[in-house]
Amino acid sequence: MNGPCIGNRANKIHGSPLSANRTYVIIPWFRNHKKQESLWFANPTAAKVKYGKTSKRNSCYGQRGLYQSMEMREFVTSPIDLTFSVDRSSTNDLSSQIVCGLRRAILSGRYPAGSRLPTLSSLSVCLGVSMNTVRAAYGQLSEEGLIVSRTGVGSMVLPLGRRGRRGQILLVFPESKSSYVTSEMSCFLRNVFMEQGYFVNEVVVPFDANGRHRLEMLTLQLSEPIDLAIQIHRTPAIRRALIDSGVPFIAFDLDPAGRIKAGNCVCHICAHLDGGADEMIAQCRATNVKSVFLACAWSQCLNLVRLFNEAGITVVSRQFCTSVHYGRQEEVRRAGMEAIFRIVADEPHLLSGLLVFPDDDIFASGGLMALACSGLCVPEDVKVVTLSNKGAGPVYPKSLARLEIDPSRFAACIVQSAKAFLSHAPLSRRLDVESVYIKGDSFPCAV
Repeated sequence: MNGPCIGNRANKIHGSPLSANRTYVIIPWFRNHKKQESLWFANPTAAKVKYGKTSKRNSCYGQRGLYQSMEMREFVTSPIDLTFSVDRSSTNDLSSQIVCGLRRAILSGRYPAGSRLPTLSSLSVCLGVSMNTVRAAYGQLSEEGLIVSRTGVGSMVLPLGRRGRRGQILLVFPESKSSYVTSEMSCFLRNVFMEQGYFVNEVVVPFDANGRHRLEMLTLQLSEPIDLAIQIHRTPAIRRALIDSGVPFIAFDLDPAGRIKAGNCVCHICAHLDGGADEMIAQCRATNVKSVFLACAWSQCLNLVRLFNEAGITVVSRQFCTSVHYGRQEEVRRAGMEAIFRIVADEPHLLSGLLVFPDDDIFASGGLMALACSGLCVPEDVKVVTLSNKGAGPVYPKSLARLEIDPSRFAACIVQSAKAFLSHAPLSRRLDVESVYIKGDSFPCAV
């Protein structure tokens, strides 16, 4: 054993049985070069070890190795009782998850003003992350004015009056929508509002074992004094909770359906993924494309189907991701690959016109991989248009024609509406933002 290690084992500490619900650390106790004993101590948050003095005789090196004599004492204090954990399968990095968890704990009063947060080492062991990850999280909380860190003292929670904030803004999005768009938008919004002096908190609403959203933490946050909530992505359960709370909120939806009639919805921002469809359809006419196949991930894109039909172009739409969780990139990419493999094997005639991936760029990257593995070249054998997030879209040896969406542009619209509301300026109840069609070699303009 070269150092401390963590484990849960049916063993005893000084005759006391170990609890299965706590984490323990093995601390090596070197008696001599032949024998190595280990004592079980509780989680470092609940135990400390004090080493006694070593004599000159047994602290020197001899022919048979290093001898050490240690007096080891255990000081048990209250263990850390965290209300959050980290999810390594999440698209959010570990530091951001720790920031969100501690921020919620501070705002909910679990860590009142003047209390000391857990040490870097104890929290890193408790969560199973590195100390640098915890240090980065504490640095973010310090920048937000929630805590102050001092060498030799630790990290203390600041009182509300010391934070000097103009107000509080709450970002809300469901766990299943933790995608690139969500990450980029939340980062943009957090930076802008913090520069303007607002305190920004985030709530990621998780699922329970039955697939329903757990709203306890959101309800708790909505009970706090909040100037404005911003909901990213349409989720009925979360929207109902916002409406029932009476807290003013801005709703952002990708490809929305219907309007929000609630009085506390101050603005409904709608992002349309088919915003550049008119230019794409015009190119289909110019290149004599008679049929289009829409390989959809999450919906059948009925509005895009309607636009093609009105232009006299035959369109077939298929939805493939019926049981894949949004945000699981590997699963979505594999679903796109398997979908195109099936089409190539069973219905190759659908690829004779234009192949469009209209609603997910990760799904599209899997489809492009399947085309390459099937020996089909783009655009010689198949003409392709994809959806693409600006800066994170699928790549191909040739430039891709794409319907491009820009998360920063969406977030800028939210900031504009939020500024108008917070300054009591006139505000439009609905804003529409559209994607942009960008031409590429995967769909040549010439016949």
